[in-house]
Amino acid sequence: MKRLSHLALLLLCLAWSGTLFAAGDHDHGGHDHGKAATTADAHHGDAHGGHGEMSSGEKIKHNIEHHLVDLQKLELPGAKIYTKDWKIRAPFLDGMHAATAEGNPIIKWRVPSKPGEAWIPVSKHIVYMFFAGVLLFVVLMLARRSAGSRNPRGLGNLVEVLIVYFRDEVVRPTAGDDGVKYMPFFLTLFFFILTMNLLGMVPFGSSATGNLSITLGLALMAFVLIQWAGIREHGVIGHFKGLMPHGVPILVAPILLPIEFLGMFTKPFALCVRLFANLMAGHAVLAAFMGLILVPLLALGIVPFAALFSILELFVAFLQAYVFVMLTSIFVGGSIHQH
Repeated sequence: MKRLSHLALLLLCLAWSGTLFAAGDHDHGGHDHGKAATTADAHHGDAHGGHGEMSSGEKIKHNIEHHLVDLQKLELPGAKIYTKDWKIRAPFLDGMHAATAEGNPIIKWRVPSKPGEAWIPVSKHIVYMFFAGVLLFVVLMLARRSAGSRNPRGLGNLVEVLIVYFRDEVVRPTAGDDGVKYMPFFLTLFFFILTMNLLGMVPFGSSATGNLSITLGLALMAFVLIQWAGIREHGVIGHFKGLMPHGVPILVAPILLPIEFLGMFTKPFALCVRLFANLMAGHAVLAAFMGLILVPLLALGIVPFAALFSILELFVAFLQAYVFVMLTSIFVGGSIHQH
Protein backbone atom coordinates (compact mmCIF):
# COMPACT_ATOMS: atom_id res chain seq x y z
CA MET A 1 0.00 0.00 0.00
CA LYS A 2 2.96 2.35 0.54
CA ARG A 3 3.84 2.01 -3.13
CA LEU A 4 0.30 2.96 -4.08
CA SER A 5 0.40 6.03 -1.85
CA HIS A 6 3.67 7.10 -3.48
CA LEU A 7 2.08 6.51 -6.87
CA ALA A 8 -0.78 8.82 -5.96
CA LEU A 9 1.74 11.45 -4.89
CA LEU A 10 3.62 11.04 -8.15
CA LEU A 11 0.49 11.51 -10.22
CA LEU A 12 -0.62 14.54 -8.24
CA CYS A 13 2.75 16.32 -8.48
CA LEU A 14 3.24 15.43 -12.13
CA ALA A 15 -0.23 16.58 -13.08
CA TRP A 16 0.51 19.92 -11.40
CA SER A 17 4.01 20.51 -12.73
CA GLY A 18 3.41 19.01 -16.15
CA THR A 19 0.36 21.05 -16.96
CA LEU A 20 1.71 24.26 -15.51
CA PHE A 21 5.04 24.39 -17.29
CA ALA A 22 4.70 22.52 -20.55
CA ALA A 23 1.17 22.86 -21.78
CA GLY A 24 2.35 25.52 -24.15
CA ASP A 25 6.01 24.60 -24.49
CA HIS A 26 5.28 22.25 -27.38
CA ASP A 27 2.58 24.37 -28.95
CA HIS A 28 3.98 24.78 -32.44
CA GLY A 29 1.93 26.82 -34.82
CA GLY A 30 -1.73 26.08 -34.55
CA HIS A 31 -2.02 22.77 -32.78
CA ASP A 32 -3.74 24.04 -29.67
CA HIS A 33 -7.52 24.10 -30.10
CA GLY A 34 -10.51 25.60 -31.80
CA LYS A 35 -10.04 27.19 -35.18
CA ALA A 36 -6.27 26.72 -35.17
CA ALA A 37 -6.60 22.98 -34.64
CA THR A 38 -9.16 22.74 -37.42
CA THR A 39 -6.83 24.58 -39.78
CA ALA A 40 -3.93 22.31 -38.88
CA ASP A 41 -6.01 19.18 -39.38
CA ALA A 42 -7.17 20.43 -42.76
CA HIS A 43 -3.54 21.03 -43.68
CA HIS A 44 -2.68 17.46 -42.69
CA GLY A 45 -5.52 16.01 -44.70
CA ASP A 46 -7.92 15.27 -41.83
CA ALA A 47 -10.73 17.06 -43.58
CA HIS A 48 -10.17 15.02 -46.75
CA GLY A 49 -10.40 11.50 -45.49
CA GLY A 50 -7.30 11.06 -43.35
CA HIS A 51 -3.81 11.07 -44.79
CA GLY A 52 -4.70 9.92 -48.30
CA GLU A 53 -4.17 13.26 -50.00
CA MET A 54 -1.03 14.27 -48.11
CA SER A 55 2.33 14.41 -49.81
CA SER A 56 5.21 12.26 -48.55
CA GLY A 57 6.78 15.27 -46.85
CA GLU A 58 3.53 16.14 -45.09
CA LYS A 59 3.10 12.54 -43.95
CA ILE A 60 6.63 12.48 -42.51
CA LYS A 61 6.04 15.79 -40.75
CA HIS A 62 2.73 14.57 -39.35
CA ASN A 63 4.32 11.32 -38.13
CA ILE A 64 7.11 13.18 -36.32
CA GLU A 65 4.68 15.68 -34.76
CA HIS A 66 2.44 12.85 -33.57
CA HIS A 67 5.34 11.28 -31.65
CA LEU A 68 7.01 14.41 -30.33
CA VAL A 69 4.58 17.32 -30.04
CA ASP A 70 2.24 17.66 -27.08
CA LEU A 71 -1.12 18.37 -28.71
CA GLN A 72 -4.64 18.82 -27.44
CA LYS A 73 -5.85 15.79 -29.33
CA LEU A 74 -5.41 12.02 -29.23
CA GLU A 75 -4.94 10.17 -32.50
CA LEU A 76 -6.34 6.67 -32.10
CA PRO A 77 -7.06 3.97 -34.71
CA GLY A 78 -9.87 5.37 -36.84
CA ALA A 79 -10.66 8.27 -34.52
CA LYS A 80 -9.38 11.56 -33.16
CA ILE A 81 -10.32 12.72 -29.68
CA TYR A 82 -9.88 16.43 -29.02
CA THR A 83 -9.11 17.46 -25.46
CA LYS A 84 -9.52 21.22 -25.94
CA ASP A 85 -12.58 21.17 -23.65
CA TRP A 86 -10.97 18.96 -21.00
CA LYS A 87 -9.72 20.86 -17.99
CA ILE A 88 -8.81 20.42 -14.33
CA ARG A 89 -9.82 22.91 -11.65
CA ALA A 90 -6.76 24.49 -10.00
CA PRO A 91 -7.95 26.65 -7.07
CA PHE A 92 -4.38 27.10 -5.82
CA LEU A 93 -3.75 29.25 -8.92
CA ASP A 94 -6.77 31.53 -8.43
CA GLY A 95 -5.88 35.18 -8.55
CA MET A 96 -2.64 34.77 -10.48
CA HIS A 97 -4.34 36.32 -13.48
CA ALA A 98 -7.65 38.03 -14.15
CA ALA A 99 -8.88 34.98 -16.03
CA THR A 100 -7.24 32.08 -17.80
CA ALA A 101 -9.55 32.75 -20.73
CA GLU A 102 -7.86 36.13 -21.21
CA GLY A 103 -4.43 34.53 -21.39
CA ASN A 104 -2.41 33.21 -18.47
CA PRO A 105 1.38 33.65 -18.67
CA ILE A 106 1.85 30.18 -17.16
CA ILE A 107 -0.99 28.24 -18.75
CA LYS A 108 -0.40 28.83 -22.45
CA TRP A 109 -3.42 26.90 -23.73
CA ARG A 110 -6.43 28.97 -22.74
CA VAL A 111 -9.58 27.34 -21.45
CA PRO A 112 -12.90 29.09 -20.76
CA SER A 113 -13.24 30.14 -17.13
CA LYS A 114 -14.80 32.73 -14.90
CA PRO A 115 -12.70 35.74 -13.89
CA GLY A 116 -10.26 34.78 -11.17
CA GLU A 117 -10.70 31.02 -11.58
CA ALA A 118 -7.80 28.90 -12.82
CA TRP A 119 -8.34 25.79 -14.89
CA ILE A 120 -5.51 23.63 -16.20
CA PRO A 121 -6.01 22.31 -19.77
CA VAL A 122 -5.46 18.62 -20.50
CA SER A 123 -3.04 17.66 -23.27
CA LYS A 124 -2.01 14.38 -24.84
CA HIS A 125 0.98 13.88 -22.56
CA ILE A 126 -1.12 14.50 -19.48
CA VAL A 127 -3.64 11.89 -20.64
CA TYR A 128 -0.94 9.29 -21.22
CA MET A 129 0.68 10.15 -17.91
CA PHE A 130 -2.53 9.38 -16.04
CA PHE A 131 -3.11 6.31 -18.20
CA ALA A 132 0.36 5.08 -17.21
CA GLY A 133 -0.58 5.56 -13.55
CA VAL A 134 -3.83 3.62 -13.90
CA LEU A 135 -2.14 0.86 -15.89
CA LEU A 136 0.64 0.58 -13.31
CA PHE A 137 -1.92 0.43 -10.50
CA VAL A 138 -3.72 -2.47 -12.18
CA VAL A 139 -0.50 -4.37 -12.93
CA LEU A 140 0.80 -4.01 -9.37
CA MET A 141 -2.54 -5.14 -7.97
CA LEU A 142 -2.35 -8.26 -10.12
CA ALA A 143 1.24 -8.88 -9.05
CA ARG A 144 0.31 -8.36 -5.40
CA ARG A 145 -1.91 -11.43 -5.42
CA SER A 146 1.14 -13.66 -5.07
CA ALA A 147 2.70 -11.54 -2.30
CA GLY A 148 3.89 -13.69 0.59
CA SER A 149 3.97 -16.86 -1.48
CA ARG A 150 7.09 -18.99 -1.20
CA ASN A 151 6.90 -19.77 -4.91
CA PRO A 152 5.58 -16.69 -6.73
CA ARG A 153 4.83 -17.19 -10.39
CA GLY A 154 4.28 -15.14 -13.49
CA LEU A 155 3.92 -11.41 -13.02
CA GLY A 156 4.37 -11.60 -9.25
CA ASN A 157 7.68 -13.39 -9.69
CA LEU A 158 8.91 -10.77 -12.19
CA VAL A 159 8.02 -7.87 -9.90
CA GLU A 160 9.65 -9.59 -6.91
CA VAL A 161 12.87 -10.13 -8.87
CA LEU A 162 12.99 -6.44 -9.76
CA ILE A 163 12.29 -5.42 -6.16
CA VAL A 164 15.04 -7.64 -4.76
CA TYR A 165 17.47 -6.47 -7.44
CA PHE A 166 16.90 -2.78 -6.71
CA ARG A 167 17.18 -3.36 -2.98
CA ASP A 168 20.38 -5.40 -3.06
CA GLU A 169 22.16 -4.08 -6.17
CA VAL A 170 21.09 -0.43 -6.40
CA VAL A 171 19.83 1.05 -3.13
CA ARG A 172 22.06 -0.67 -0.57
CA PRO A 173 25.36 -0.11 -2.46
CA THR A 174 24.53 3.58 -3.11
CA ALA A 175 22.47 4.69 -0.09
CA GLY A 176 23.27 2.01 2.47
CA ASP A 177 20.81 0.25 4.73
CA ASP A 178 19.36 3.64 5.72
CA GLY A 179 18.23 4.12 2.14
CA VAL A 180 16.17 0.93 2.13
CA LYS A 181 13.40 2.74 3.99
CA TYR A 182 12.82 4.76 0.80
CA MET A 183 12.41 1.68 -1.37
CA PRO A 184 8.66 2.28 -1.97
CA PHE A 185 9.49 5.63 -3.56
CA PHE A 186 12.34 4.23 -5.67
CA LEU A 187 10.24 1.31 -6.90
CA THR A 188 7.23 3.47 -7.73
CA LEU A 189 9.52 5.90 -9.55
CA PHE A 190 11.08 3.10 -11.61
CA PHE A 191 7.84 1.38 -12.59
CA PHE A 192 6.09 4.67 -13.33
CA ILE A 193 8.88 6.00 -15.58
CA LEU A 194 9.20 2.62 -17.29
CA THR A 195 5.46 2.49 -18.02
CA MET A 196 5.46 5.99 -19.51
CA ASN A 197 8.54 5.13 -21.59
CA LEU A 198 6.99 1.94 -22.95
CA LEU A 199 3.73 3.67 -23.90
CA GLY A 200 5.73 5.64 -26.44
CA MET A 201 6.59 2.34 -28.18
CA VAL A 202 2.95 1.36 -28.60
CA PRO A 203 1.29 2.27 -31.94
CA PHE A 204 -0.69 5.52 -31.57
CA GLY A 205 0.83 5.89 -28.10
CA SER A 206 2.91 8.70 -26.66
CA SER A 207 5.68 8.88 -24.09
CA ALA A 208 4.99 11.50 -21.44
CA THR A 209 8.64 11.40 -20.37
CA GLY A 210 9.48 13.04 -23.69
CA ASN A 211 7.97 16.18 -22.17
CA LEU A 212 10.43 18.36 -20.25
CA SER A 213 7.91 19.39 -17.63
CA ILE A 214 6.92 15.82 -16.83
CA THR A 215 10.55 14.99 -16.14
CA LEU A 216 10.75 18.25 -14.19
CA GLY A 217 7.95 17.01 -11.92
CA LEU A 218 9.86 13.78 -11.33
CA ALA A 219 13.05 15.70 -10.61
CA LEU A 220 11.25 18.01 -8.16
CA MET A 221 10.05 15.02 -6.16
CA ALA A 222 13.56 13.56 -6.19
CA PHE A 223 14.86 16.92 -4.93
CA VAL A 224 12.34 16.91 -2.07
CA LEU A 225 13.31 13.35 -1.12
CA ILE A 226 17.04 14.18 -1.19
CA GLN A 227 16.56 17.12 1.19
CA TRP A 228 14.10 15.24 3.40
CA ALA A 229 16.45 12.26 3.79
CA GLY A 230 19.28 14.54 4.91
CA ILE A 231 17.10 16.55 7.30
CA ARG A 232 15.61 13.36 8.74
CA GLU A 233 19.08 11.97 9.41
CA HIS A 234 20.95 15.09 10.60
CA GLY A 235 18.32 17.71 11.37
CA VAL A 236 17.79 20.97 9.51
CA ILE A 237 20.98 22.66 10.73
CA GLY A 238 23.10 19.53 10.41
CA HIS A 239 21.86 18.85 6.88
CA PHE A 240 22.75 22.27 5.51
CA LYS A 241 25.92 22.42 7.60
CA GLY A 242 27.01 19.25 5.86
CA LEU A 243 27.17 21.13 2.57
CA MET A 244 30.55 22.39 3.70
CA PRO A 245 33.15 19.59 4.05
CA HIS A 246 35.06 19.43 7.32
CA GLY A 247 38.51 20.93 7.40
CA VAL A 248 37.95 23.48 4.64
CA PRO A 249 40.08 26.64 5.17
CA ILE A 250 38.09 29.75 6.04
CA LEU A 251 39.41 31.62 3.00
CA VAL A 252 38.12 28.87 0.68
CA ALA A 253 34.69 28.65 2.32
CA PRO A 254 33.14 31.71 0.56
CA ILE A 255 34.02 30.15 -2.79
CA LEU A 256 33.08 26.56 -2.01
CA LEU A 257 29.79 27.25 -0.22
CA PRO A 258 27.96 28.77 -3.25
CA ILE A 259 29.21 25.90 -5.40
CA GLU A 260 27.90 23.31 -2.94
CA PHE A 261 24.61 25.19 -2.62
CA LEU A 262 24.13 25.23 -6.40
CA GLY A 263 24.93 21.53 -6.40
CA MET A 264 21.68 20.93 -4.54
CA PHE A 265 19.79 22.13 -7.63
CA THR A 266 22.06 20.86 -10.38
CA LYS A 267 21.47 17.25 -9.30
CA PRO A 268 17.70 17.24 -9.96
CA PHE A 269 18.28 19.41 -13.04
CA ALA A 270 20.57 16.70 -14.42
CA LEU A 271 17.90 14.08 -13.71
CA CYS A 272 15.29 16.17 -15.49
CA VAL A 273 17.29 16.91 -18.64
CA ARG A 274 18.88 13.47 -18.94
CA LEU A 275 15.56 11.61 -19.03
CA PHE A 276 13.89 14.16 -21.30
CA ALA A 277 16.78 14.41 -23.77
CA ASN A 278 17.25 10.65 -24.15
CA LEU A 279 13.57 9.95 -24.67
CA MET A 280 13.02 12.91 -26.97
CA ALA A 281 16.11 12.14 -29.08
CA GLY A 282 15.23 8.47 -29.39
CA HIS A 283 11.65 9.16 -30.44
CA ALA A 284 12.79 11.84 -32.89
CA VAL A 285 15.18 9.47 -34.67
CA LEU A 286 12.69 6.60 -34.66
CA ALA A 287 9.89 8.86 -35.92
CA ALA A 288 12.14 10.11 -38.71
CA PHE A 289 12.97 6.55 -39.75
CA MET A 290 9.34 5.50 -39.68
CA GLY A 291 8.38 8.59 -41.66
CA LEU A 292 10.91 7.79 -44.40
CA ILE A 293 9.19 4.43 -44.93
CA LEU A 294 6.43 6.40 -46.67
CA VAL A 295 8.90 7.24 -49.45
CA PRO A 296 8.77 4.23 -51.84
CA LEU A 297 12.40 4.46 -52.96
CA LEU A 298 13.66 4.43 -49.36
CA ALA A 299 11.21 1.99 -47.76
CA LEU A 300 13.13 -1.26 -48.35
CA GLY A 301 16.36 0.13 -46.96
CA ILE A 302 14.78 1.94 -44.01
CA VAL A 303 12.64 -0.91 -42.62
CA PRO A 304 15.55 -2.95 -41.19
CA PHE A 305 17.09 0.14 -39.58
CA ALA A 306 13.74 1.17 -38.09
CA ALA A 307 13.23 -2.34 -36.67
CA LEU A 308 16.70 -2.40 -35.12
CA PHE A 309 16.27 1.08 -33.71
CA SER A 310 12.91 0.07 -32.19
CA ILE A 311 14.70 -2.69 -30.29
CA LEU A 312 17.28 -0.16 -29.14
CA GLU A 313 14.51 2.17 -28.00
CA LEU A 314 12.99 -0.66 -25.98
CA PHE A 315 16.34 -1.09 -24.23
CA VAL A 316 16.60 2.67 -23.67
CA ALA A 317 13.13 2.70 -22.06
CA PHE A 318 14.36 0.29 -19.36
CA LEU A 319 17.82 1.86 -19.12
CA GLN A 320 16.62 5.43 -18.54
CA ALA A 321 14.15 4.35 -15.85
CA TYR A 322 16.96 2.44 -14.15
CA VAL A 323 19.46 5.32 -14.44
CA PHE A 324 16.98 7.85 -13.03
CA VAL A 325 16.35 5.70 -9.95
CA MET A 326 20.03 4.81 -9.51
CA LEU A 327 21.13 8.46 -9.60
CA THR A 328 18.34 9.43 -7.23
CA SER A 329 19.49 6.71 -4.84
CA ILE A 330 23.09 7.96 -5.09
CA PHE A 331 22.01 11.53 -4.30
CA VAL A 332 19.87 10.34 -1.37
CA GLY A 333 22.82 8.31 -0.10
CA GLY A 334 25.05 11.37 -0.32
CA SER A 335 22.50 13.33 1.69
CA ILE A 336 22.28 10.64 4.38
CA HIS A 337 26.00 9.93 4.57
CA GLN A 338 27.47 13.40 4.24
CA HIS A 339 31.13 12.45 4.66
